[in-house]
Amino acid sequence: MSSNVSEGVVQMGKLLVHIAENGHSFELDCDEYTLVEAVQRFIESVSGIHFNDQLLLCLDKKLESERLLSAYKLPSHGREVFLFNKARMRSNSMPPAPEQLEFPEIADPPSPSS
Repeated sequence: MSSNVSEGVVQMGKLLVHIAENGHSFELDCDEYTLVEAVQRFIESVSGIHFNDQLLLCLDKKLESERLLSAYKLPSHGREVFLFNKARMRSNSMPPAPEQLEFPEIADPPSPSS
């Protein structure tokens, strides 16, 4: 039995996802055969934004969970994905919790010797 499979080039790359509500960004290593759902599950694990509350946009297109990234020509240099939290888009939603920022202590440089 013979097989007539031709190998194509797999588009590997980094997918840059920006979270609209807090300005955080994530870079995901993925390829064109990655499901949008896998991206959403990762985002849920690192951001806490529930899968069903995620609205992913790239250019003028909404990313659908069941489609491959290749349907949107992703990953691609210069194409970024923006995540909107649908729960925050409701008129009666609470604002996001304030973020805790940590400021590192920076020691003063020593005075120059004369």
